[in-house]
Amino acid sequence: MPSIILLTSFLYCTPRSVGMPESEAIPDPNNPTPAPSSTIPVLIPPSTSLTAEQHAFYQDILDHLGLTVPSAASSGIPSVLGKRKIGPPRNAQAHFFLIDAAKFVPRGADAFWNMKRILTYGCLKSFPTAGAARIDDLPPSERAGHHADIFAKIMSTCRIDLLPVLQHIYHDSNARPAVWQALCDRMAKAASEARTQDTNTFKNSLRILLPIPGSDCLFPPIEQGIAKSKRGLAHPQLRMLIMPWKDRVLFPPLIYGPPANPTPTLSPEAQTIYDKIVASQYTPSCKYFPSFCYPDGQWNPDAYLENLFTGVAIWRGIRLLFVSRSGAINAADDELSYGCLAAIHNIRRVTAHMVAYVVVQVMFGYPSAVLLSGQTRSPKKYKFTVLYQKVLDAFADDSDPDRPEWGKETLDWLTERVFGEGDDNLSDGSDCDGAASEDEAVAQRRRRASQRVLADATNSGGT
Repeated sequence: MPSIILLTSFLYCTPRSVGMPESEAIPDPNNPTPAPSSTIPVLIPPSTSLTAEQHAFYQDILDHLGLTVPSAASSGIPSVLGKRKIGPPRNAQAHFFLIDAAKFVPRGADAFWNMKRILTYGCLKSFPTAGAARIDDLPPSERAGHHADIFAKIMSTCRIDLLPVLQHIYHDSNARPAVWQALCDRMAKAASEARTQDTNTFKNSLRILLPIPGSDCLFPPIEQGIAKSKRGLAHPQLRMLIMPWKDRVLFPPLIYGPPANPTPTLSPEAQTIYDKIVASQYTPSCKYFPSFCYPDGQWNPDAYLENLFTGVAIWRGIRLLFVSRSGAINAADDELSYGCLAAIHNIRRVTAHMVAYVVVQVMFGYPSAVLLSGQTRSPKKYKFTVLYQKVLDAFADDSDPDRPEWGKETLDWLTERVFGEGDDNLSDGSDCDGAASEDEAVAQRRRRASQRVLADATNSGGT
């Protein structure tokens, strides 16, 4: 009998199937994640009770959702009262802590999320007796453990303990489904709003790409609100930062300012790429990191990890998002502003997911319309999901014998530049998946393995 039936028997209750929409927010419009299965069993653990403080949190959440607790004689469906005006300052109430936790999902947990799965499986696993022991019995396609881990991560950013309140809402979802659905919808909306806000932040912050912002500049200038047709691959400098180094090395060195006069002659290989760009036939390979991930001229084709993510756009992008828009290009300060995202999300250390999110946001915010929309003239669409996973895979790649601690060392380096000395007691970013990266990473591992085999054969032949 399927494991789900065994699980529902274990929880000694009748499961309820909830229709699952597609992932609520996908930064990549060209490569959405596969639609989840049509139903996911919501397995209700034993009842919970709330303390007076927790009940106040619960009531505050209901108020901000525009709902009220129904009376015992009601049908069990909450009535909608309409949202009241929000008076207290940001983060002053339980609802705002919960919304900020939802906003951390794309920023530091999973940029391609499904909020209902996160809340469902997170709440289920939070019941150690009834749920945690059986979370692995669910079909692998549901990725229940992955979503439960995201739930635990975002709840750890809250400054008050809201887990009992969410457990209560989850437990009551059979009797009051509208409360649970409203909560899932509101948190999904908050995550989507955060992603959109962050994209706009990066679109209007091109200065983080300039090695020396005070003297370097983009030419022609890119003003706020400029059309996509005039940026990204259409811009003579941005196109060089977007394309991977394997293509960029074919062109003359990038000049951050007006072009040289006379214009340098392109090599035949570079001319071919340029002609494809003009004809909207060029899409950068997502199997290679964009060149802005490296400092200018410091890409090693035989060791892709060397200098990776040490380009100024990476640590400045993280500071731009989490610390300060106006001070993104400045040196790190050990003191954080009360209102910055790092303080709101209660983080003081860079993680692999934060790096992946910033890399994708830079690519998503700066490219031209052709790269984003996949127009019919373009041979293929850029896969942002592949780039996001590629960043996570890089931090999990320990195959280079010359850089066995590269992931930790790089996150330490970024943390120092973003937050100052940082906090060694917080996450070290080792939470990324361990799947091997395709493309250049695989090729280099195979090349090293072949060299070892050849060396062994040579040594054997000489004895």
